[in-house]
This record gives sequence, structure tokens and C-alpha cells, in this order.
Amino acid sequence: MKENIKYIEEMLLLQDKLNVATCGENYKISKVTKENRKIDFARCIYMECAELIDSLPWKHWKSIDAKWDIQNIKIELVDIWHFILSLALINNQKDVFTKVFNEYKNYKSSNKLDDILLYSKELIHYSSAKDCNLIEILNAFLILLDILEFNFSDLFKIYIGKNVLNQFRQDNGYKNGTYKKIWDNKEDNVILYEILESLKEVNFDVVYNELGKIYKGVK
Repeated sequence: MKENIKYIEEMLLLQDKLNVATCGENYKISKVTKENRKIDFARCIYMECAELIDSLPWKHWKSIDAKWDIQNIKIELVDIWHFILSLALINNQKDVFTKVFNEYKNYKSSNKLDDILLYSKELIHYSSAKDCNLIEILNAFLILLDILEFNFSDLFKIYIGKNVLNQFRQDNGYKNGTYKKIWDNKEDNVILYEILESLKEVNFDVVYNELGKIYKGVK
């Protein structure tokens, strides 16, 4: 538990830094970006949930035997985690993490596909409600981690990588549309995952530099 809280504290700092770079220094007070666009982190959560669901063979009318893209499902969960952290930051609810982690009981899944769909729906429900409940959002998210046997240290590793990639995107024209997301026929998420797999220890600067080396050669 203490290790998880330590991870969360570091991720909150990194997320706040990324949010400042993306939205502006006053985003937590103004609730708008530096371009005066309304910020809605809760909406971001349920839209990312839809992308997670599309990584599953959920359609009853086709591809029912399709292989699961577990790697992408985990990346989508990390994307959702970015916005859960951001929701806590903008609503000044950082204390909720300790409360939820102290009270959470491990979840044992009997049917992974059904359970992932169910708790993704729970995430969508609680994040799209008029008064979205961060406690319920966190509980559903932790259950999804358990279902996928995705431990928190691995979440932390991929989060750091994805946080670096998000910062890298911002620094290379993501917001104005000049950033290239496909690198030599591979999405940048895939390149990131390959970099993370090759590293013994994940470090913000090392991952950023590795991305930079590869991106230089992208046409």
C-alpha cells in the first residue's frame, strides 16, 4: 500500500506538470485551457473507456474468436489513469487515493471479457454522471487492473512512458496538428512500448531521449 501511494504521489506531480504544459498554469482554478477551451477530464475518462472496449472482441455478430489486444488494453487503461489523476488534481481530491486504496479488496474474476465490459461500463457511468464520483471511478479502475492481472508497479512503468510520450507529442506539434503519430508504419504507442520493454529502469529523460532519436528519422 505504501509503495502504491508513493507511486501515486510521483504520478500526480508528473500529471500536474503535463497538464500545465497542455492547458496552462491556471487550469485548476480557471477550468479552461490557455486557449480558453473548457476542460472536462471526466469526459476524457469515458471516451477513453470506449477505446478500451474497442480493443475487445465485444461484438456478438462478428470476430467472436478474435485475439485480445492485451497490450493495447493496458495502454488504454494507462490513458484513463492520466485523466483520473487529472480529475483529482482539478477537483482538489488527492486525498481520495489513500482512502480508496486502504479500503479496496482484491477482485477475483470468473469471466474476464464480461467483467472488463461490465466495469468499463461502470467507469463510463460514474464519469458521465452529472456529479461524477471519483471514489466509484477509482474502485472500478482498480477492479479492471485486477481482472487484467495488471499490477500497480507495471501501471507505473507504462504511465511514466506514456506521460513522456504525451509531453513529447506536445513538444513536437501535437496541438497544432504537425506531429506525426505513425512512425515507419507503427503508431507511436507501439514504439513507446518497445522502448519500455528494452529498458531495465524507466526514467523520464531516458525515454524522452529514445523517442527523440527515433522520431528524427520519421518521414
